[in-house]
Amino acid sequence: RTVTQELRLTSPTDGDFDYILGVYIADGDTDRSFVRLAPNTPPLRQNWDSNASVRNYAAFAQLGYDISPKTLVSLGARLNYEKIDVFFQDNRTAIPGIFRGSDSDTAFTGKLSLQHFFDSGIMAFTSVATGYKGQAYDISSGFNQRRADNPIRSESSVAYEIGLKGDALDGKAQFQLVGFWVDYDDFQAQGINNELIVPQFELVNVGKLRTRGIELESSIRPTDGLTVFASGAYVDAQIKEFSGANCYFGQTVAQGCVRNPASGLFSQDLAGKQLNNSPDFKFNVGLIYEKPIFGDVELVLNGNYTWQSGVNFDIGNNPRTKQPAYGLANASIGLQGDDKNWQVSLFVNNLFDQDYVTQIIDDTSTRVDPFILLQQIPRNASRFFGIRARFGF
Repeated sequence: RTVTQELRLTSPTDGDFDYILGVYIADGDTDRSFVRLAPNTPPLRQNWDSNASVRNYAAFAQLGYDISPKTLVSLGARLNYEKIDVFFQDNRTAIPGIFRGSDSDTAFTGKLSLQHFFDSGIMAFTSVATGYKGQAYDISSGFNQRRADNPIRSESSVAYEIGLKGDALDGKAQFQLVGFWVDYDDFQAQGINNELIVPQFELVNVGKLRTRGIELESSIRPTDGLTVFASGAYVDAQIKEFSGANCYFGQTVAQGCVRNPASGLFSQDLAGKQLNNSPDFKFNVGLIYEKPIFGDVELVLNGNYTWQSGVNFDIGNNPRTKQPAYGLANASIGLQGDDKNWQVSLFVNNLFDQDYVTQIIDDTSTRVDPFILLQQIPRNASRFFGIRARFGF
C-alpha cells in the first residue's frame, strides 16, 4: 500500500527566468509472508511474516535561466528525509521470534546542467548531478535482530554527462550521443551468503563503484513508411573498493580468498573487478515498415535484433556463474488502422531459438558435492509465436 502526494508551484515559461518549487510526501507499507515445508532443518524450513514501512518527506526546487536565446542553464536541489521501519516474525517455533528495527536518514542532492542550441538543429548538453538511494531492510529468510539493527546503508552517486542531440538529413534522421561517468559510494547490490547450509542472496553495500561509457541512439526514415533504428552502448562498470567480500565456494588463496587472522573468516577483495550482470557491450537494431494496402488499413512489419556481451551473475566473480554473449531476434507482420487505434499481427520471438538465462546461482555448499548450479530461464529462452491484437478507444 502506497500513498504519495506532490505539490508544485511552476512559473510561466515565456521569460528568461523560470522556476519550479515543490514538496513531496510518500507513505508506504509492504506485508510479506513466506512458508516452505522441508525436513526439520531450520535453514531449509521457513515460516515467517513481515512488514516494512517507509515514510519520505522532500522539498525541491529547480531554477532555469536563458543566458542567451540559444543557451540555457538550470540548477536544481532536493532535501530528502526518509524513515524506515521493519517487523519480522519467525513462526518456526512455539514461541515466535520477533525482530523489530527502525532508522532514518537525511540527504541533499543537486544538479547543474547547461544546454546550447546550434543553428544546424543540434543541441549540446552537459550536466553534473548527485544521486541518493535510501536505506533498506533485506527482508528474506534468515532475517534476525542483527539485520534489523543494521539496515543496508544508503547509496550516493555523482554523475557527469555530456552529449549531442539533434536532427539530420532534413529531419529524416535523429540521433543522441551521450558520454557518462558515474561514481557510486556504498553501492547496493545482491551478494550471496555462503556461510549458510543453503547459500542465500543478501543485499550488501559494495563500497565504491564506477561506471563510465558511451551510448548512441539513432533512427532514420529513408522512405515513406520505413523507419530504421539502432542503439548501442559501451559500459565499463568496475568495483573500485570492496574488501571483505564473500568468497565463492571452492575459491583458493591463489584465487584471492584469504583468511582474516583476527576473525578467522575468509574473504576476498573485489577492487578492480567487473560489476556483476553488467555487459560491456550492448546493441539493438530494427525496423518498422507501414504501408497502406486498402482503404484505411495498413500493412505493418516489425523486426529487431538485440545482442549483449557476456556477464557474470555473481558479484564475487565466481567462474561458474558466467554467461557468454548472445543475441535475440524478434519479428512480426500484421494489419493496423491508419489512425493506429487497432492492430492484429502474427509474431515470433527468439526467431533463432537462442538459449540464455537471466540468472545463475551457485547453490553449492561444503555439504554438497559435486557443484550445484541453479539457473532462471525466461520465456524468451525458446522460440515461440502467436497472434497479438490491440484495440484503442
